[in-house]
Amino acid sequence: MAISRIFNISTRSLSAYQKAMDVAAHNVANAGNPNYSRQRVSLESAIPQIGSHFAWGSGIRIGDIRRIHDSLIDTQIIRNNQKYAAYKKQSEVLGQVEAVFGEPSEYGLSNYINRFFDSWTSLSASPNSIESRKEVIYAAQNLSSKVSDVYQQLNLIESDIVNSFREKTKQVNNLLKQIGDLNKKIFEAGAMNTEANDLMDNRDKLIKDLSKLVDLKVSYDKNGVATLYVGGIFAVNADAVTQFTVDKSEGKLTLKTVKGGVKTALSTGELFALSDAFTNKITNYKERLKNVFETIVDEVNALHTKGYTIDKPPRMGIKFFDSFENGKLQINEQVLRDPMKIAVSSDGTAGNGDIAVALAGIKDKKLLEGMTIGQYYSEMINDIGNTINNANNSKESVNLVLQQLNAQRDSYSAVSIDEEMTNILKYQKSYDASAKLVKMANDMLDTLINMV
Repeated sequence: MAISRIFNISTRSLSAYQKAMDVAAHNVANAGNPNYSRQRVSLESAIPQIGSHFAWGSGIRIGDIRRIHDSLIDTQIIRNNQKYAAYKKQSEVLGQVEAVFGEPSEYGLSNYINRFFDSWTSLSASPNSIESRKEVIYAAQNLSSKVSDVYQQLNLIESDIVNSFREKTKQVNNLLKQIGDLNKKIFEAGAMNTEANDLMDNRDKLIKDLSKLVDLKVSYDKNGVATLYVGGIFAVNADAVTQFTVDKSEGKLTLKTVKGGVKTALSTGELFALSDAFTNKITNYKERLKNVFETIVDEVNALHTKGYTIDKPPRMGIKFFDSFENGKLQINEQVLRDPMKIAVSSDGTAGNGDIAVALAGIKDKKLLEGMTIGQYYSEMINDIGNTINNANNSKESVNLVLQQLNAQRDSYSAVSIDEEMTNILKYQKSYDASAKLVKMANDMLDTLINMV
């Protein structure tokens, strides 16, 4: 009976140390995997056999295989991933908007506005000059073309944002499905008392990828199953997966559930940055441009209709602009066809350019929120630049935090080749000792057999 116990103990020991070496080898194999959390074998004494007032030791066994993992660090990484992705995407999108305006440069919209008003100054010096009148028309046409181009480019950016939002929504749905599948496998592994460490590592990577797209809330139950909420809406657990679609209505862009149409409240992540740019920022810039050009139209027409043309007989009441709608600055067709219809005389006499002087002075009047047209427009451009700078600064700040968090995670969870090789040597020596124990028991058994 004693020899058989030695065989059992040594066999159990061989199995335990073989598995321990397997785990160490698995760690070494994943040393270059940035998403891997090293695993540790917990060795413990096997349950002793109690009899004849003694507890007979039963050797060693593997208690569990633990994943060396700090959930607090991962939670902080997820939160900062969301912020970093949002600031990065905001900077990218607004960088495109800033490029559309092209300020400051010769081809910036502000330069075209100044040229338009300067052309009235030139006309005031020679009110009857057909060439000077044509220069006013050319300046107006160039201004009209430029603002139309700006609006078209902003519309294209909005279209690109919607397309990108749709593509990233597909990524969200795909990631949620994969997380749901892993949740089921992790639950099943737990029900069978099987370790699911590698499955959890894979799921953690997917959760981190998802956190770059949307604002995410994650919790874990006692079985290791992750429950996720996206924008305040339930997204996935082991039993169900919510699929999302794009909601583009009332000038807003957001996510909503496929079933029920419940809208999310996005607050960070790439999708939030895209939504905010589409719903708020670009809309705001368009509205401010509209204010600029509606003011130009109203102020120019108010003065132009009071002036006299130089055709025979002189006429009053002619508008210079027809309208400004949807980014299109329409010039009066009468003016376009006949420069003599430009009305700059205040009394109907030839050579009078009082109205042209007044028209040139519009750019110096405080017409928009206590600012001139140029100041109001410049404030908008400055707002774009400041928002980009703030996004870039915040992005870099969060990136530093992420680097520190990832370094902390690596110091705790990453594989150390030296440590693993030391463990392998330690387990190998224990394995060899267990093998010698088997040989010793076999020699004892041979001795007994030969004595019979």
